[in-house]
Amino acid sequence: MNQTELLKLLESVRAGKLSPAAVIERLKHLPFEDLGFAKVDHHRTLRQGFSEVVFAKGKTPQQVAEIVRAMLQKKDSRHNILVTRADAKVFATVKKANGKTARAAKFHIAMTYPDGTPVVWVQEEPKNMGAWAYMNRELQGLVAGSFHWSCVSRPLSASPAT
Repeated sequence: MNQTELLKLLESVRAGKLSPAAVIERLKHLPFEDLGFAKVDHHRTLRQGFSEVVFAKGKTPQQVAEIVRAMLQKKDSRHNILVTRADAKVFATVKKANGKTARAAKFHIAMTYPDGTPVVWVQEEPKNMGAWAYMNRELQGLVAGSFHWSCVSRPLSASPAT
């Protein structure tokens, strides 16, 4: 939720379009929603100007999917969601759990930048490990022809310990 959305809610109460109880229902999880394993910060956009980033490392794919679902369920908090340190299993679980939203998100990200914008996948693992192969396959058709798509990573390796 940002300042404009908050002002609209207050104006709706003043105009009699929304009851105070309805506004409380919409705001009751602000600023935080406790999922038991994570606290989702729904007010971060209002305070910081950008939404919370989900750090996937150390969380199960189901936990990441639940965090994304909680963020998407807040009607006033619909925004781009960035999940970092995610592997192919996490992406697949989030995509499955959130259906059209996850697919639409990929399309939206690509369409917000002008043609010719470089798109760079950066990973710590060697190029033949990590999520690059999966993401390249998933996004290649989406960015082909409009964007220069590349990967920055360690060189190819037969062992993760090099």
